[in-house]
Amino acid sequence: AADRWFTATVLPQLHVLAWGNKRGV
Repeated sequence: AADRWFTATVLPQLHVLAWGNKRGV
């Protein structure tokens, strides 16, 4: 359960943050 929660909440946030930093937004 915690596994899915982590994948569904933390990973997407990190992904967005990573993209934001790369694009300089």
